[in-house]
Parts: sequence; structure tokens; C-alpha cells
Amino acid sequence: MIYLNKYKLVGEILYSDKASTVEEGCKMLIDELYGFVEDFYIPRLSPYDICEDDFDRIINRTSNKFNPVALSHEDLYYILKERL
Repeated sequence: MIYLNKYKLVGEILYSDKASTVEEGCKMLIDELYGFVEDFYIPRLSPYDICEDDFDRIINRTSNKFNPVALSHEDLYYILKERL
């Protein structure tokens, strides 16, 4: 679970504050990432004509090679659905 400590550190750096727990630091990172989505107007997937029917094809062509956390098919499906 060393990767969670790295996420905590990144959360602290981006949030400019110290976290008392790993969970708090990870939440800080997530909050900052959501802020980036809003601040930089990162569009959802639907304007690119991506729909839920495309998810399995996208996931099957996706690699977790450089992701420190192995994401399951269900995890990736959820992430895509949240960005639809």
C-alpha cells in the first residue's frame, strides 16, 4: 500500500496542507483533481459520441501497465460512467 502514501504526499503538495492520515491525504488529492476538471473545463465523454455501449471495447484495449493500482474491469467501467 506504499502507493497510497505517494497519493497522500501528492494531495498534501497540491492542497498546500498536511494530512493527518493517508485517507485524508488521498481525499485531498481527489478534491484537487475534481477542481482541475472544473477549472480547466475538461469535457465529459458524451460530446465525443462515446456511450456506455463503448465501455467494454475501451476497457479491453486499456492497460494498467503504468498505474500504481490495478483497476478491475468494474473499476474502469465506473470511472468511464462517471465521465459520460
